[in-house]
Amino acid sequence: MIYEWREADFRNLGDAFSELIADYIDDNDLYRMKSRDDEAHFLIGSQIYNETISYFAKRDYTLHFHGCGWRGEELNPGLLSFCYVHGVRGPETKSALERAKFADAVEIVGDPAYKLLEKLQIPKNNHGDSLVVPHVVDQNWWMYDAQLIGADRIEEAKVQNRDNTVDKIEQLSGASFVLGGAMHACIVADYYGVPFAPFGGSWIDCPPKWKDWMESRGYNSSELKFCTTVEEGREWYDRVIAPGRHPN
Repeated sequence: MIYEWREADFRNLGDAFSELIADYIDDNDLYRMKSRDDEAHFLIGSQIYNETISYFAKRDYTLHFHGCGWRGEELNPGLLSFCYVHGVRGPETKSALERAKFADAVEIVGDPAYKLLEKLQIPKNNHGDSLVVPHVVDQNWWMYDAQLIGADRIEEAKVQNRDNTVDKIEQLSGASFVLGGAMHACIVADYYGVPFAPFGGSWIDCPPKWKDWMESRGYNSSELKFCTTVEEGREWYDRVIAPGRHPN
């Protein structure tokens, strides 16, 4: 099986990328991933996590992580015996696996979204709006006032299907600024050269995963900051990201 985290009535932008990533997997490999009832494949996301591993291991699955990251919790060495790791998002995940005495060598491959976006070649939609993208489980997303934050509009991280996912990428690609509680909103912005900053909304998800991603891109993770306005975010981007940003 190929696993994707989702709720009953919506999907999350970053997790939904797995559907698009699958399009570029060799047909034979993809058939095996989907058909095996004793393997769980994770194609993106912060999935290297004791709770996730334990859930699937108890159901007799072997877990395969492809470019995934951790969530900041020290990993249980016993649980890792159920896992294969085919590259990780960043150095924090690599170090966590090494501290847990993971048996295999671990390669840092970066977040899978970058290779996906390169393959998709979706042209920029140069609308020029500044966007706030709250985390998908931020229940207060509808209460945010774009004007008070200094943005043009709020853009949800929720998607329903493939077309929604592509549309979200297009919207993010052509923004003038992205203030994202959803990390993959910032990753898409980073890929397209759109200035961005982490959003300090009512739900801040897992700072260690943000640091892992920043380090994978050569950005100074000690400067991680969750900003509450576009003005604050622009200052952070100009100071922390812009000096070290490199083309994809």
